[in-house]
Amino acid sequence: MPGRARTVLRSAVLVVALVASLGTGTARAAAASTLAPEVSGLPPAVLTTLAAEKLSANHLSVWVQAVDSPRPLLAHNPDEPRNPASVMKLVTTLAALDVLGPGYRWQTRIYAGGPVRDGVLHGDLHLRGGGDPLLVTERFWLMLRRLRDQGIQRITGDLVIDQGFFAGLPEDPGDFDGRRYHAYNTLPVALAVNFNATRFSFWPDEGAKSVRITLDPPNAMMRVDNGLRLVGGACRGRHRRMALEVLSDTRGDHVAFAGEYPASCGSYELVRSLGSADVHAFGVFKALWSELGGRIDGRLRNAAVPRDATLLLAWESEPLGDVIRGMNKHSNNLMTRQLLLTMGVEREGPPGTEAKGRRAVDGWLLGTGVAPGQVEVDNGSGLSRAARITARVLGHLLVGSWGSPLMPEFVSSLPLSAVDGTMRRRFKDEALAGRLHMKTGLLNDVRALAGYLHGAGGRVWAVVVLHNEEDVHIFRGTRVQDALLEWLDTR
Repeated sequence: MPGRARTVLRSAVLVVALVASLGTGTARAAAASTLAPEVSGLPPAVLTTLAAEKLSANHLSVWVQAVDSPRPLLAHNPDEPRNPASVMKLVTTLAALDVLGPGYRWQTRIYAGGPVRDGVLHGDLHLRGGGDPLLVTERFWLMLRRLRDQGIQRITGDLVIDQGFFAGLPEDPGDFDGRRYHAYNTLPVALAVNFNATRFSFWPDEGAKSVRITLDPPNAMMRVDNGLRLVGGACRGRHRRMALEVLSDTRGDHVAFAGEYPASCGSYELVRSLGSADVHAFGVFKALWSELGGRIDGRLRNAAVPRDATLLLAWESEPLGDVIRGMNKHSNNLMTRQLLLTMGVEREGPPGTEAKGRRAVDGWLLGTGVAPGQVEVDNGSGLSRAARITARVLGHLLVGSWGSPLMPEFVSSLPLSAVDGTMRRRFKDEALAGRLHMKTGLLNDVRALAGYLHGAGGRVWAVVVLHNEEDVHIFRGTRVQDALLEWLDTR
């Protein structure tokens, strides 16, 4: 990335150093001295909402500052480190835009392990992952189509996957909350096809008195046992009355559905990440390669690409500036974690590790004036109980970023109220519809919100709300956020 853009962003938020380097008590005193008395405390509407929801102001941190102002309008518990949940993605995004640049692209490389003659690859096909966070089904198909266009129809050897660009993580997908098959818990790998996830679609057929199940992406290595019974009656419950069981199978992934499915429920979708990323990639490869008229004789193996292999294709991802839109609008944990690992690779070389990624982000934060220890990034996605940041630090990062050349890419990646992403249902048919670019954060006992409000009076406000309290995630915290935003819109 051009040095000028990086300098502007870092200079814009350098003021953080003047505050973050102070002791906590001194910082609070400094903040209080810059605030007018009428806004040094929480607005009455927020206090009323907290009381109605039986929530404590002591567990809430707020920072509000106009992007064209040198001081905050409102600062409440600004220096208390709190868990930001997915709002931490803003820090990872800002660091990546500056460290990697908005035009950064990942490469997935395909190699031939033998000669190609008359449309036949006599040997293995090697697939080396490059960390692409958005290698969705459509782009994976386009990559294979490009390979097929080279005249290769048959592969006599194995599909050999090289995941060495990232180091394996010493954890299980279920470590965070026990839901190991839920897509938000998917672990990062260098080659993640369609987020290593499968969308199961259920289609009731009353004529045949059955439920049809389809898979996206198609997977030649996944066996589905359909034991669903189509029944009458009302549709109750988001997950209907069915059960999913994941069974071990040496040939690939094996799942079984059982239970009742009311016809009145109509079609339904369930997204799960069920098994090994390599087995998933191989199954999707076989299915799509067959659709393209190709054939592979061998099996799946894992190994590094041999030095004498011949490069057939270097497939580039979408640029980072586009990738972060899907990542932030839909709060994709896997994409964010792969982004953190990529920064580690670019800073210290492969394989990517979380420790390297954290050092890359910490180094970037230091360059913006944030003292060491002010932010605990952990895995970068916010799916963490260890992640911490203060409202003051995040508020200054948001204000500083508004003056950066990278501001358009960053802001356009944030969910827009009543329009898309995790904000699509917020403020529909209300005055704030379409005027909030905000990243949301949600964990058990955590509600967070950060981004920008385009105020009715024409000013742009940077807003940070970090709320850590028992049961605050059950819409109670959302009502507090709404009260604050509606108050701010009148300023």
